[in-house]
Amino acid sequence: MRRMLALLLGCALAVGFAGAGEYKIALMVKDSTTPFWRYVVTGAQDVAKELGCQVIEYAPLQTQNLEEQVRQVEDAVQKRIDAICIAPIDSQGIIPAIEKANAAGIPVITTNSKSAGGDIKTFIGVDNYEAAKTLAKYMMDKLGGKGNLVIIEGNPAGQTSQDRVRGFTEVIKEHPGVNLLVSQPGMFQRAEAMNIMENIIQGNPDINAVMALNDEMALGALQAINDAGLKGVMVTGFDGAKEGLEAILAGNLYASMNQAPFDQGGVAVRAAVDVLNGKRIEAWIKVGGQVCDESNAAELLKSFDRK
Repeated sequence: MRRMLALLLGCALAVGFAGAGEYKIALMVKDSTTPFWRYVVTGAQDVAKELGCQVIEYAPLQTQNLEEQVRQVEDAVQKRIDAICIAPIDSQGIIPAIEKANAAGIPVITTNSKSAGGDIKTFIGVDNYEAAKTLAKYMMDKLGGKGNLVIIEGNPAGQTSQDRVRGFTEVIKEHPGVNLLVSQPGMFQRAEAMNIMENIIQGNPDINAVMALNDEMALGALQAINDAGLKGVMVTGFDGAKEGLEAILAGNLYASMNQAPFDQGGVAVRAAVDVLNGKRIEAWIKVGGQVCDESNAAELLKSFDRK
């Protein structure tokens, strides 16, 4: 009898682990066009292929649209997706949708940005506050502790943007010789940042540095600076995306922050499978976090050469 029970238990376990190859995991990013999110999706798909599960991508048609993302979570719940990996657009606004997934017994992993509530199994990403402080200290050193500075924020409703702005401004306040001219949201979009920068330059042409909360906005700000004929303005991004690293090597962007986008997607999927298989995981799995500049951009760029 005991042997029969052991055999049955062994078969049940075997079926459970075989089912891992059939897991359907929703990956919810903030838009469908920005290169950074394409890298996150690629990383997720690579790991899904390795593990034999399926990644279903959800992205709002309208960039940074909370309402769309909420509907997408509800759709995933209705379709009984096995797990949800999500980069919340609005850290507070996404809570009710996450709670619906929780009520349906669907594990939720956050990546890139944290949620302010709901049952979250783990967060995958950099410590945005500490990373922002690290990058700001780097820039204060390069500025020699003085100069006129502009911050181009992301989406004010997102924890990602809030943490980065807080990190930047706390370090800036420690340097009385640095004058923060403007801190304005660019919604993580290149065109929006370019327009903002054009308006800032009209009223404040004496600018020494611009710190943007992602590489896309940094590149948009850089375009406006070049169009205005300004020289010697140090522009930094925050992503370590391919386009940002290439701009650093070309001598256009000054620096960025490595967010390890492939890992944000890939590690999130791996964590989701671990949770579904009953494994214990850490509450926060950190990836990236290094300043990207001319000293390491070429090496970091190699990670984008994916077969």
